Amino acid sequence: MMTIWSCIFQRNYEKYGPEFHYHDVSEKSRKEIGVMEKKLKIIVDNCPQDHKCPAVNVCPVGALSQKDFEAPEIDDDKCIRCGKCSNFCPKKALVL
Repeated sequence: MMTIWSCIFQRNYEKYGPEFHYHDVSEKSRKEIGVMEKKLKIIVDNCPQDHKCPAVNVCPVGALSQKDFEAPEIDDDKCIRCGKCSNFCPKKALVL
């Protein structure tokens, strides 16, 4: 499920392109509208690491990458915390 905050950032990313990042908005602004800080985590034990991760292609901003069949890596600077990858992962290895 996408939060309103995630939708705002997705819309701004689509409007302004890759130069717009979640971190461009001040901490004060995030607190003023009551946004809880979330962080995407990878639970490596849940990841089978025997195939190309399909969630990498679901990320709208390219925040996930993968080397060979290893667990995906997260670029926190790109991640907009939309939850698309965590909702898509059937093994629940990606958690927001």
